[in-house]
Amino acid sequence: MKKILLPLVILFSSFLTCAQQTFQSDVVICDTSSQSNPMVWTSCFENNSIRLEYMFTDCDPAAGFDFEGVLIKVTNLTTVKLDVSWHKLLYYAGTCRTCDFPEEYRFEFCIGPDESIEGDCSAQSGYNFKLFSKFIDQQYSKGDKLTQFQLGDIIIAEK
Repeated sequence: MKKILLPLVILFSSFLTCAQQTFQSDVVICDTSSQSNPMVWTSCFENNSIRLEYMFTDCDPAAGFDFEGVLIKVTNLTTVKLDVSWHKLLYYAGTCRTCDFPEEYRFEFCIGPDESIEGDCSAQSGYNFKLFSKFIDQQYSKGDKLTQFQLGDIIIAEK
């Protein structure tokens, strides 16, 4: 019985390892502190599973004030569905305003095989794939602006 049980345990544990591959990183994966504000898609992270890109853009919503935003684009490079999450670290005037709130600024989503998801300026898109940089509306342009953003504590798991 022991001769059969050990190979079954090894086989089962290797099956679980292959069925649920996970990438986890405590390090920051997008760090814009040393870069200008690109107005075209700029890659900030890529591995075998996903590619992350970002770009700055001027947003002129139908309602509300004009603002500069950072749009985020995620591309699933695999043929399987992925669960992805990260913590948004947003620095305004050099001070991190979200570092002390990991649960509030943790973002989780599912992305299909070979799918791309990207943010846009519409109010309906929320702030999942869009970051507020600064107001460009003349009345409110004196406020703090985004000086750096990072996406950290990333977790990518096959679904």
